[in-house]
Amino acid sequence: MEIEHFSHEHPLILTEVLETDGEKGVICSGCEESVLGPGYKCYECNFLLHKSCAELPMEIQHPMHPNHTLSLRTPSGPRYCDVCLKICTNCLYYKCNSCNFDLDIKCASQSRIDTDNSHQHQHVFTHFFKQIQFTCEACGEECKDIASLCSLCSICQLLVHTKCANFPSTIEIAAHNHSLAHTYSLRQVKELPADNVFCRLCYKKINPNYAAYYCQECDYVAHAICTYDLYVFDGPLMRA
Repeated sequence: MEIEHFSHEHPLILTEVLETDGEKGVICSGCEESVLGPGYKCYECNFLLHKSCAELPMEIQHPMHPNHTLSLRTPSGPRYCDVCLKICTNCLYYKCNSCNFDLDIKCASQSRIDTDNSHQHQHVFTHFFKQIQFTCEACGEECKDIASLCSLCSICQLLVHTKCANFPSTIEIAAHNHSLAHTYSLRQVKELPADNVFCRLCYKKINPNYAAYYCQECDYVAHAICTYDLYVFDGPLMRA
């Protein structure tokens, strides 16, 4: 299969890049990551694109820049991604023609996340990359990774890890006989002494200001992250 791609002057041929091809360390000219698997190659000058990079849409609407359309471009000189602040020298990126907003294709793909309707928070979260350290208001953990993906409820002013925003509203685990309900703060559910609430999974103290799973039929309480990690490890529990 042969295609014409706007980023290169020669036709590109669909090929399979294998470890046995003797092309160790071959790099995609679209994202500057190594290629192993399907790709489009120029046999005149060894230009190569991942199949996924070659098939990127020419225009997108993106939640990081919702007011304008972004167009796929090749940089004419060094450009900085406005999300991760990394330089785009030769790789593909998305550009806003209205206000010079630039977004590299890695950031463009990573932040296309939708919150499932089954999740408990009553308002819609906005997902974006926060470029400073912050403390997740759901789990209480400090996020030190610059440009990490997080989620904001602008109505409640709730800033959380995107993982924490996507916790299911109810969950079942093998460690407990009843369904567990999620809350972003135990204080919203019932009054609990701050020094006397312990996670029934890790046995560490729970800060009642942060998210947890609790049983509505008994006094079982656990950290949200402990419960969710066990749920993912065991898989959804099917009861007769």
